Amino acid sequence: MGGTITHLVIADKIMSKLPAGIISDAGMFYAGSLAPDAIHARHGYTRAMKKHTHLRDDIWDRDFIKPENRKIFHERLKIFIDSNHFRKSDLLDAYMGYVAHLLSDEIFVSTARQKLVKKLSKEGIGQRDREFLIKFAPEVHNNDLILSRAYPSIERIKESLEAVKEFEIKNYITPDELKNSRQWVMNNFLENPRKPDKPIYITPQDIEDYINQSVEYVISYIF
Repeated sequence: MGGTITHLVIADKIMSKLPAGIISDAGMFYAGSLAPDAIHARHGYTRAMKKHTHLRDDIWDRDFIKPENRKIFHERLKIFIDSNHFRKSDLLDAYMGYVAHLLSDEIFVSTARQKLVKKLSKEGIGQRDREFLIKFAPEVHNNDLILSRAYPSIERIKESLEAVKEFEIKNYITPDELKNSRQWVMNNFLENPRKPDKPIYITPQDIEDYINQSVEYVISYIF
């Protein structure tokens, strides 16, 4: 769904709108917001593993927008929140970041992704076609590169992530997976990122609109 840097920007903007002290450790909140996608670092990774970390087992991306599937997702999300709300201090910040990621992905499905779906459908490419993913992935990646080079607070985010202690998202993501995934983000986006290609289907304005909607949605949902 949304790219890694996009999730970090959403987390940063959420914190900027919250009263001081709601998030006690910014680095942990940032790291938590990356955590659902850290599953890519698991040995033998499969797509089903990512669906599980996103609480969307048996729900295809193309079908997530359907009301019945969003209902299932929110039932699972409530269980996740109820099971982890007791966590204290900075570890709670990581779990809140995790939830923020899941909710912002939900917004992505109904906003930026739908714009891509409509544009590609005019080219005869549907969501079940392999070509859809081939077109989709560079759009996310290049918009992330644009943000990593232009977002004013990106250096502060990088420093906060570098200071994060080891932790896990119990039953979902291991400490090593989180560590390896964060290092991948550092290497590819936060330390001398390459110059992006111009996105074709999902514009930077689309991403900005998605970010702003996600920030408001997450704050209204969990804070």
